[in-house]
Amino acid sequence: MTPFNVREYVLARAHLDGRDPGGLERDLAARADAIGRDPVLLLDDLRAELSPHDLPVVEDPRVRTVLLWHGLDDAFSPVSHTRWLAGRIPGAEPVLVPEAGHFAAQWALPDVLRWLDGQGAGR
Repeated sequence: MTPFNVREYVLARAHLDGRDPGGLERDLAARADAIGRDPVLLLDDLRAELSPHDLPVVEDPRVRTVLLWHGLDDAFSPVSHTRWLAGRIPGAEPVLVPEAGHFAAQWALPDVLRWLDGQGAGR
């Protein structure tokens, strides 16, 4: 696990056993606040902890031109979050799919891969 993940698990354990009941919430709220002000910060933070196999993915400029796929019948993640992200990520392309839920994203994978391939055509 990355150092960030380890820290979050330690804070979660401290929350559960009563040693620091508000630590995880404080930490995540501060991080969410910072990322809300500058969403690119998330990729920059990840870059420092990624394996050599994942690093090329976040360094690919196509990752910053984001396709946001969301099933409108998603019971886990509200569509309002996808709309919020689309409004804050320059170049984001929201795809809101009626009659699709959270796990239907796996069926969208072939379309997403075709979209990515089209993004790479100009390289």
